[in-house]
This record gives sequence, C-alpha cells and structure tokens, in this order.
Amino acid sequence: MVRFLLLVLLLSAGWPEGTRENVGTKVVWRLNAGSFAGGEITEYMMGDRRRTEYHNTAQRRNPDGSFTPADPSANVVIQRCDLTRSFGLNTKTQEYSEKEYPPKPMTPEAEPDWDTSKLPAYRVETTTLDTGEREEIFGQRARHVVTTTKTTPLGDTKGEPSIFVKDGWYIDYDPRISCDPTPPAGPKVHDFGWFYKGAHRWPMQKIENVQIGGRETGLFVRGNQGPRNTTIKGSNGVNVTLSNDIQVTEFYKGPLSPALFDVPTGFKLGDTVLFQ
Repeated sequence: MVRFLLLVLLLSAGWPEGTRENVGTKVVWRLNAGSFAGGEITEYMMGDRRRTEYHNTAQRRNPDGSFTPADPSANVVIQRCDLTRSFGLNTKTQEYSEKEYPPKPMTPEAEPDWDTSKLPAYRVETTTLDTGEREEIFGQRARHVVTTTKTTPLGDTKGEPSIFVKDGWYIDYDPRISCDPTPPAGPKVHDFGWFYKGAHRWPMQKIENVQIGGRETGLFVRGNQGPRNTTIKGSNGVNVTLSNDIQVTEFYKGPLSPALFDVPTGFKLGDTVLFQ
C-alpha cells in the first residue's frame, strides 16, 4: 500500500556531525508503472524508528474512466518501536490515526490440513540466479540478480502457469528497525494463501513452495519486475499500461532530524485515516 509528506525536515549543511542517536538512512524509490501507478516512496530509518512517505502512488478514477496519480489517505506512516505504536498521517487534512506496532500475532485459527483441504492448489517455484555481473552503485558493489517466480495450478488441466520476473541490481542493506519480525530462514514447503480483513483471516488457496537458489535479501536499487509494457483493456474502454520499472534515486547515510518520526504539532486524531 502506498503513501508523501507535505513538509520534509532534512538536515542543512550547517548541522553538526551526527551522534549515534540521530544517524540514520534515507532511501528514495522512483516507481514507473505506466498509466496504472507510479510515483515516489521515501523511507527514513533511524534505530527503532521508521518513516515512509508516499507521493502519487495511488490512483483516482476520473469521471471519464481515466486514472490520475494521487496520494493515498495515509500518505505518511511512522513506526515507533520505542512507543510500540504506528501512526498514519494524512498531510492534506492534518489528521492521523494510530495502532499497535508491531501488531500482536493473530489469534491462531484452525489451519486446514494441507493434504485433505479442498481449496485450489498451486505450485510456486522461485528460481534465483546471480548473473555474476557487478557494478558500483551508491559507493557499494552491486550484484545483478534475476528472480523468476512461476505459479502453476495443480489439478487444473486447463489452468495456465503465470510467470513473474524480478530483474535488477542489489546492494547490501537491512531495512528492518529494532522491533520488526525476523524473516524466516526459508519458505514453508506447504503453506496457505490467506485473505485478511482486520483481525480476521480466511484460507483461500493451498501453496506448494519450491525454492531454487538462495533468496536475494539486499536492497533492490534498479531494475524491472513483472511484465514490461503490458496493456490491459478495461471494461470501460480505458486501456491501462504497466511497465513496473523501479529505481532508487537517493541512498543517504548520516544525521537525520528526530522530528521526522513525530506526529506534527497541530495534527488531530481522526478515525478516517486508513493505513496498513
């Protein structure tokens, strides 16, 4: 889900050298997904705090059926491990909402038995290939990696497999803050795809995972993912073009203003700011 900030407080050249407490990272992604989506995402991370800003990463449908880039309702999300809270800010209305962060694990529900479940089943085969190509990006040695994910329906003779390709360059970078969950060492062989709504979830499909090659865990700084320049014809006659190009345009390490991670003075607590 995607969201920008009206006012970004950055450091000027006159700021003193950063201390251990205020040194962090800023990453700016530029997204070009054709006529359907795009925009820019900026992330600031400092110890146990993270701020994510979204600009023109949502779509608003016009009366003629065309789409216009727009900001989502919560165009800034602040996550604070020290406060165990997450804040969604709407900088247009100067409202915010908050919830617990990290969220408590969902109440365990009776998970269906994979072997006997009647849900539709899919094999998801993920192949990671390091091409061996290297290049210097943001002062670091970047690696060219291609990840291909093939999803094949099981038990459906008419079902066609779908293929998703993520082709790009990576540098070493850990985007987690102190309270983020540690990612699993590897995918579960047998898993379920879930539909989530609030605190509830429902199993929608069975998934058989196959991993070929070690997963790439670095920062995707440049490349393309998914189909390139694909056109979808909508029922209203408006065509949507997808290109899915991604590029990190700024990667900064140094002092950050602690005010970036606070709800601005004057913002009011509301119940209409939706964020994940």
